[in-house]
Amino acid sequence: MADNDNILEIRDLKIVYKTQEGVVEALNGASLSLKRGQTLGLVGETGAGKTTLARGIMGLIPKPPGQVVGGEIFFNGTDLLKASEHDMRKVRGAQISMIFQDPMTSLNPVMTVGEQIEEVLRAHGRSVKEAVEGAHEMLEMVGIPKERAEEYPHQFSGGMKQRIIIAIALACNPEFLIADEPTTALDVTIQYQVLVMMQKLKEQFNTSMLMITHDLGIVAQNCDYVAIMYAGQVVEYGALREIFKDPRHPYTLGLFGSIPSLSEDTDRLTPIEGMPPDPTRLPTGCPFHPRCQYATEACAQWKSEAYPVGGEHTVRCLRFQPAEKREEA
Repeated sequence: MADNDNILEIRDLKIVYKTQEGVVEALNGASLSLKRGQTLGLVGETGAGKTTLARGIMGLIPKPPGQVVGGEIFFNGTDLLKASEHDMRKVRGAQISMIFQDPMTSLNPVMTVGEQIEEVLRAHGRSVKEAVEGAHEMLEMVGIPKERAEEYPHQFSGGMKQRIIIAIALACNPEFLIADEPTTALDVTIQYQVLVMMQKLKEQFNTSMLMITHDLGIVAQNCDYVAIMYAGQVVEYGALREIFKDPRHPYTLGLFGSIPSLSEDTDRLTPIEGMPPDPTRLPTGCPFHPRCQYATEACAQWKSEAYPVGGEHTVRCLRFQPAEKREEA
């Protein structure tokens, strides 16, 4: 059963893509949870499985080649992996919405922006009049004059396009919003404006949010919880302060070591050595052990699992295995 305090619980989720080159293990037993009204930052290198996890929640894994081979995704206590496509259509947009990475490919170039917002509202039972009024209201809410509803996507700047995407995502007042690197293609000033707007709208609608990003600065400013992903697994999870003040996993330490410090003079950063593993040929045991400075022979044979280290903080690393577990082994 799912925890009633959590709007989202993902347990041991496994998703693969079967291709001619081999089986891509995109998610390799990912687990995380999110409390109602909170924002969870999902961080990791390209290829860690962040977008696959988001698409898995939405039921948008392309089939073929994608396939969910294990795990559970509880949303409001209901396992979405057991829901029919008909039921998922009711969930998408109304209860769960997603802001995709690139607004250029998310908007239809031959429809006005007003029509694209109206389409979402009509799909969830609004009348034509209500949909038009709702589209105008959402445009005003994201800082775009309603008079521009008759314009097409190419008539807007990158930042304005992203605002339109956010308007579409929030049109039906969903309980849960997934933002997949929503500011990647924007300059720093516009990025800040969009993030501030998203935070205000989140508070206004009391929306829970999953924020996918590479930027730990964005996580620090906007998130309540943090999940660090590597090779399709959540290797460290906890409240924002737990992760930023006391990072434990060697990969998390490497991410923080790659960021310039404002308080210390540093000649060189300390990047993580090596490259992320090939998801068609993941290493045995801990997937990070080939790049880890603390790795031992046992790490290559270890059955990966997360251990509590205090509070809500968990770490998927053999170094933090409790003493009783070691004695059993």
